[in-house]
Amino acid sequence: MRRRTALGLGATTLAGVLAGCLSRPSGAAGGDGGGGGDGNDSGTRDGTDGEPSGDAPPTDAPRAAVSLAGVDDPPDLPVRPAVEVLHADATDERPPRLRVTLTNEADHAVEVGEGRAVLFEYVGSSDRRLVLLPGPADRYEAIRSGCWTLAEPIAVTAEYRLLALDAGESISRDLGVWGAADRDGGGDADACLPTGEFRFESAYAVARDEQRGLDDPEWEATWGFALRVE
Repeated sequence: MRRRTALGLGATTLAGVLAGCLSRPSGAAGGDGGGGGDGNDSGTRDGTDGEPSGDAPPTDAPRAAVSLAGVDDPPDLPVRPAVEVLHADATDERPPRLRVTLTNEADHAVEVGEGRAVLFEYVGSSDRRLVLLPGPADRYEAIRSGCWTLAEPIAVTAEYRLLALDAGESISRDLGVWGAADRDGGGDADACLPTGEFRFESAYAVARDEQRGLDDPEWEATWGFALRVE
């Protein structure tokens, strides 16, 4: 394992950071389909049994729905990020879901960092009210069944990961749209998800090969999108 100094995740809005080591997962062409990478390393919950807590909301409670309110123009990078709404409506089983895809449009392999943030895993909105979480909904604890605001803040390891993409290769992540827990734990009990428009963005650092590495990236840019929740 090749180590570098761990860098902050910048756009992520998470309550705790745990020490970690550098890892370099490779992208899988066509995306992972399951939306959460290997599913056992980054997000953590304490004292939960994998099921949302609390009483179910009334059957006539309004359900949150999401749509894209705006997407930035493609950045001046050899890789192209894209976002789409995968499931617009919240259900009893899952929150609304997005899919973020990163494609290497260059005729050579590249490395991209930070590997989670560029796919918007654990990235929070600029106002810290929403957070995008990979993996199945039962990995996290909701304020109550069917209401997709986090009951407690989550923590992410302080790693700087690299994505290795061959020429023409793509990698995707499916992300749940969650309400962020407040700093003292527990979300807004009166709303299953905050409503309004929310801005998400992430920084991209790209290098042509691992010999050069991301200590001195050849390309850097910021890209993001706005999400509307109604």
